[in-house]
Amino acid sequence: MFCLPPVWANIPTLGDIGTNKLLSSSLRIDFATVMYRLGDQQNRDWLAWNLPMWVALLTWGLFACPVWAQEVKLVDPLTVIRTAEDLTNARRRDVLRLVGPRNGFASGQAVVSGEQLGSIRARVSSLRGPGGVVASANLRIRYAGKAPARGLQFRSVSTGSDPSVTKPYYDVLYNEPATDTDLLPVWLTAKIPAEIAPGQYVGTLSIGSRDLPVELTVCKWICPAPRKWVTHVGVLSSPETLAKHYKVELWSQEHWALIEEQLQFLGGLGNDDLWLSVFSRNQWGHETSWITYKEKDGQYQPDLGIVSKYLELYAKHVGQPHALILEIWNSTRYASKKRIKQTQMDILVDGQYRNVPLAGFEGSEKVFKPVLQGLRRLVVKLGWSEDIIMIGCADDMRPTEQVIDFFRKHSPYTRWAIWTHGRGDSPPWQGRLILDGMEIGHFEHVFCPWIGYLPKDGITGGWNLKFPEYGTSRNYLVDYVRLAQYRSFAEGNVVDLGKASKNMTRSSAGFTRLALDYWPVEIKGPKSSTVRSLLFAYETSPWTTLYRNSTRSIIAAKKPGFSDSHPNSSRTRLPRASNSNSNSPLERQVRSS
Repeated sequence: MFCLPPVWANIPTLGDIGTNKLLSSSLRIDFATVMYRLGDQQNRDWLAWNLPMWVALLTWGLFACPVWAQEVKLVDPLTVIRTAEDLTNARRRDVLRLVGPRNGFASGQAVVSGEQLGSIRARVSSLRGPGGVVASANLRIRYAGKAPARGLQFRSVSTGSDPSVTKPYYDVLYNEPATDTDLLPVWLTAKIPAEIAPGQYVGTLSIGSRDLPVELTVCKWICPAPRKWVTHVGVLSSPETLAKHYKVELWSQEHWALIEEQLQFLGGLGNDDLWLSVFSRNQWGHETSWITYKEKDGQYQPDLGIVSKYLELYAKHVGQPHALILEIWNSTRYASKKRIKQTQMDILVDGQYRNVPLAGFEGSEKVFKPVLQGLRRLVVKLGWSEDIIMIGCADDMRPTEQVIDFFRKHSPYTRWAIWTHGRGDSPPWQGRLILDGMEIGHFEHVFCPWIGYLPKDGITGGWNLKFPEYGTSRNYLVDYVRLAQYRSFAEGNVVDLGKASKNMTRSSAGFTRLALDYWPVEIKGPKSSTVRSLLFAYETSPWTTLYRNSTRSIIAAKKPGFSDSHPNSSRTRLPRASNSNSNSPLERQVRSS
């Protein structure tokens, strides 16, 4: 049997090198000691018996067991990484530093380059500091992969023909590393307890056999709970994408488990907008409506079972939305004041599609009145205010008086949601906004506020608008923009332009129309199928737009109880402002435009 003599027991073997370890150590042999030991008769006898086997083993190790060269770099988590070249000018660090508020999140990034990266696994120790321990349950490791390449959302954006905005980067976070990748960004995210003492907490991140120092700085400030934030957050999720991506049956038990996980993430983001679809094959990519019907004695009885369960889970994980928008009107298919389109729609009655009048036309009362009544009952049962129910969604094309009167008659408590340029519209008055006969309860504009200068006090306002408006920044969130742009997205959409600018368009109290998880999925057609986002799968009007570019990294399964809404979770929301004062800076700005 082959073995090392006792006097050579301190010499590393090939097994110490390892085929899947980082080159953090090398084979170190004191050759002077070895030659001296060969003078001993016992060792000469050992060498005579074992030298042929040593030669064979070394030959096998050199050719059959190559040592893979791998390198680790610590870089800022906002560094955009597309190829290894992006690491050349990246600011390197000796310590993986994370900084965050109490009750918030903080992330750091280490990038591994080299070969055989799919075999790498990372682990992290608990972090110890002045307030005790940040346990491993509050620390999460994920591995970044590349998103599928796509084109621009808009072709006429300010970035023009810059090819970098269409080139994907490593921004999809997975629980396991990809098996075939050129780079392996490793993300460490800390969920910082609210009650922990501020200060520095240290530990170790191990990647392969490499140990890296970790330093978490916990700030004194305590981040409020998401429902106490003031910045308006309008994020829309896609349960249909979940079902297609994970290949589970729509509305099955497995699907509802994924939806609940999805809603936990929305709750961590402090989401304010909830859209419910009435149309089948609509702008959000829903192939079928969430509402189906049964016919009895010539009357349509809506089945709101799916809506009821979804609202219950939403209340549990997110809370009462600022706006519950019933997507029942849009200018893509509806008659409007400027153009006439269709006046019919399809609904699912007893498992079969049936053509019925759109809301507001003759015969539509028996279709939509019970839906409005049923939704109101569900909202009140949850303890929510009926005032949150909105009819949506108007735009630069406005509904006819016939349609407006229909909803005023059958749901007088509802107001309208609108997404518009707002040119030529009347300003709000005494906290209310009336546009073309519609009372507006949810106002979205297409612009991104542009701060011309900072006020002397450095506070741009926006959260305290007397009548809130929300930006969508549609020309600034093209596919694959830099991560720093997302990091500042919320802050950039909270501004009172009466205070911070003299020459821009609209103020904003937050943002809307940001897609959560519209991953490319297989969409089957009558003759063929394609792989694409469900957005625009059935309608292509630019007025039915979500911003799909931020949808790639947050569909992956999460660690239970770890709803990391980073980076937006560290922003503050202040108490909602009163709408009693009609002479707001926004109104003055609108009147002067």
